[in-house]
Amino acid sequence: MPFCEAGYCSTNVVLLANELLKQGITKEEIRFILIRPQNRNDNVYPLADISNTESWSFHAVLQVGKFIFDLDHRNYGTPIRIDQYIQEMFGRNNLDFKTIDIMAFPFEKYMETFSQHKSLAYVYNLNLDTAPPIPLAKYLVDQGFKPTEIQSDVREPKDHSLISRTEYGISINHDKFTDFKNGQAIKFNILTPSKSEENSISGTLESLHSRFVRIKKQNGTLVDVPLIIVYTDSIKRIN
Repeated sequence: MPFCEAGYCSTNVVLLANELLKQGITKEEIRFILIRPQNRNDNVYPLADISNTESWSFHAVLQVGKFIFDLDHRNYGTPIRIDQYIQEMFGRNNLDFKTIDIMAFPFEKYMETFSQHKSLAYVYNLNLDTAPPIPLAKYLVDQGFKPTEIQSDVREPKDHSLISRTEYGISINHDKFTDFKNGQAIKFNILTPSKSEENSISGTLESLHSRFVRIKKQNGTLVDVPLIIVYTDSIKRIN
């Protein structure tokens, strides 16, 4: 399975959770969040995803404190305060969200189900008793956001501790890739959800961006790799 692939949010979050653990965030701090329509025949409609997908049957993200981490968001996994994330990804005009539910799973319960089923189908085997669906508007209020705060266009979070930890890892990898010119053949390893997944990337450096590096693989395919999931020490030049 390609890393951070559209349609694979439920494994993207497992991959990202493992990376956050490496950066010192604890299992107790991490919650797996499923965003889904109350009517299972309906969909949710993203506005800020990297692949410009028209709709999702559900979406999976990580929550740490009052911040959301989402590798499908255009900022490639940088933490965003929950209320701002909802505005950017699903639109300010729908903040009552009468038709959307949130399910918040503790780390251990989510990973237990993931380990048992080994496929995207694991999402449909999650125990709803562990995380009963909550209307999105109520969930935001329960997290401490007042209705006026939810409607405001908040851009700067008050607590930068989570951002500093993830930004540090992204910055190191970005600096490492600047040692190579576009067109240079390189290889590196990435964090993957399981040992069976491909974790080695090789090809030519197409371009370097603030949150991801674009690689042209040997078959000509272009792939965007979030910097947050790259093992720094594995980045090597191919002669």
